[in-house]
Amino acid sequence: MDVTGLGGDKDQEEFWRGPTVVVSGRSPASWPRSWGLRKCTGEKSVQIQEFIASYRDTREERANKDSYLKDLCRVLGVPEPNGKTGDPERDDYVFEADSVLCDEDGRRHVGKMDLYKRGHFVLEAKQTAKKSKGKPETAQWKTPGWNLAMSDAAGQALRYARTLDEPPPFIIVADIAQCFDLYACFDGSGAYRAFPNAQKHRLWFKELEKHADLLRKIWTDPFSLDPRRYSERVTQEVAAELAKLAEDLESTHEADLVAKF
Repeated sequence: MDVTGLGGDKDQEEFWRGPTVVVSGRSPASWPRSWGLRKCTGEKSVQIQEFIASYRDTREERANKDSYLKDLCRVLGVPEPNGKTGDPERDDYVFEADSVLCDEDGRRHVGKMDLYKRGHFVLEAKQTAKKSKGKPETAQWKTPGWNLAMSDAAGQALRYARTLDEPPPFIIVADIAQCFDLYACFDGSGAYRAFPNAQKHRLWFKELEKHADLLRKIWTDPFSLDPRRYSERVTQEVAAELAKLAEDLESTHEADLVAKF
């Protein structure tokens, strides 16, 4: 968040058991039973709703982004980030990954990506609160200042992504326990656009159950979300159907008639 120097199988069951955790600055609490056990069907809805409820009433506190994102990984059933080693080659999924930025004078600055997963995403985290007197507007969600702050965070993540030799397909801006803004670029050019479009790129935390599968794919298989893959698959399926149709026609009609078809 700070920049130094810059001011499927439905019958299959998967079981995930989490350790003791600290939730949003509270005293250590036992990991809720329904979070620690996930089934592809049945209990997923319960554990997601408990996760949402555990953060809903703590937004006024300074929730730790690392704990929040680890909890998110657990409830999604995806691997948690690794410990940082300081070796860029090994730090392929870590908090506070280094990003070397250069200003117009060629001076180098080290930025910190809040969460980075190579080949998947750069995530920039924000912490805002409900509207209240005495707090700057940029810290209050659903205000014009909040929207600007979210845009600034997206710009920061974009700068980080463009310092990488292979920019990941996704940029995520996470306002803790409030929303996730998604941006994507699947061709490696760094030309990120709102995903899947400008109207639907913001996923609200309170609707996490509806968006869990999408987030899970971003964490595990982001390129499966590339619209070009869907188009290619449809084209291949249509070509296969036409080839089968031609074969069926040839078996019951004269070849010259089939050719004209």
